[in-house]
Amino acid sequence: MAKTRQDLISQDRYIKENPYAHLDGDGGFDATFVLAKGVTKLAPLITPVGIRTRACPRRMSAVPSSYTFRQIGDVARTVQVALWKHRAQLLPKSESHRPMELLNPELAFKALGFHYDLCDTLGQFALEGKYFEVAGIVDSAAQEVRISRQFPRRVQRFTAAHELGHAVLHEAVGLHRDRPVDGSRPRNQRNQTEWEADAFATTFLMPAKLVAEEFEKRFHTMEFTLTEETIFALATEDEQIVRRQLQDTRRRSRTLAVAQRFGAVRFLSLAEVFGVSAEAMAIRLEELRLVG
Repeated sequence: MAKTRQDLISQDRYIKENPYAHLDGDGGFDATFVLAKGVTKLAPLITPVGIRTRACPRRMSAVPSSYTFRQIGDVARTVQVALWKHRAQLLPKSESHRPMELLNPELAFKALGFHYDLCDTLGQFALEGKYFEVAGIVDSAAQEVRISRQFPRRVQRFTAAHELGHAVLHEAVGLHRDRPVDGSRPRNQRNQTEWEADAFATTFLMPAKLVAEEFEKRFHTMEFTLTEETIFALATEDEQIVRRQLQDTRRRSRTLAVAQRFGAVRFLSLAEVFGVSAEAMAIRLEELRLVG
């Protein structure tokens, strides 16, 4: 006996663990409720309060006045787990088995019920006597986020993840404007709230486990050290020039972040795979102690 449309809807709701799938706000049928690329908003699947409660169970009564880097990492992982749980609603079926596809701030905002918009420009704002092009705006009260197209794609991506950090870590304080961020700013030059949003972006876009796995695939080690063999494997020009460049830890990290070959094997660079700047990737490699 052929299944009716209602049978198929019921089956889909069971698979997605969502009894409200295919319903619009008035309880009627809406086939576009299940999120696909291009849909701008989704009924909330996850909430900032729930994320903070699960990640920081000892601080359930209020938003912490500040977070440690470890707590921020816990919150980022909680967001990633929630996105994975709801991946059938967030990604096309052909991509739903790829964890890397969920490292996407736009998907996370949609799962939170935010309207996400890319704008040609967001104007400028004044800070400490200087004017800056606005790179991102998050309005938690209105559940809206806007990202400017005025900056390179990787800056847009990190800025969006930074705004996501504000949305899940901090109280809803209305409109919040930000300068462009790409993960390369020294932490001691940022106030606590902005540092926390940067740290969230770093751990959300570059999860420790995935970075370590991709690093090991390329360089066959979990701690890269300078040897005659590794220098030779990285050298694309004069070996002595490469040797001098690799003596400094940060330069070594940058080299590995953008490397597209090791020995005879060619691959996408780590910075490209994770969609971040070379500097952000280099800093993350050092944080994870993958570069000795």
